[in-house]
Amino acid sequence: MGEIARNAFMKTPDSFLDEPWANAATAVIAEHERRKAEQVKPDPFAAEKAAFAAGKTIQYYSKSSLEWLDCYPCPPSWDPDYAYRVKPDPALVPLGPDDVPPFSAIRWSGWETTEWALVLRVTNETVYFSDRRAGSATLNDLRAGNVKINRSIPLTGKWDAEAWTACFKEVQP
Repeated sequence: MGEIARNAFMKTPDSFLDEPWANAATAVIAEHERRKAEQVKPDPFAAEKAAFAAGKTIQYYSKSSLEWLDCYPCPPSWDPDYAYRVKPDPALVPLGPDDVPPFSAIRWSGWETTEWALVLRVTNETVYFSDRRAGSATLNDLRAGNVKINRSIPLTGKWDAEAWTACFKEVQP
């Protein structure tokens, strides 16, 4: 502030004794108001900071890879040169025939852990099973119901009893 006042005082001609002090005072007041206005600017990351405090995952946009990346495991730096967002919840999308490959195992809720049906054939809308009790189901039935799928045989050629996952497909928006 002292430098601002000195510069304003020195730029004024000496012809009027009060004028340099008035210019200096005006310059100091203007600088004070400018700094005060900077301090009351709303935080551009207020919503993201509140979400982070609530346990949500925050992402930043990487200019090098051109994609949103998780700020993990460290908290975000809140650098104004970066864009931040709350990681969106994945969206459920309809299953397609490629999501239920033949020889996958399907298990409905209520079935014993040793009971499952093998996928024999898949069309654009229907899945046919080896178990008479299961018969067939639409792809939407699999996604909507409490169904688990084990794709270990078609993916690896080996049975993996730990590979059961929910029968739906998520995509990041």
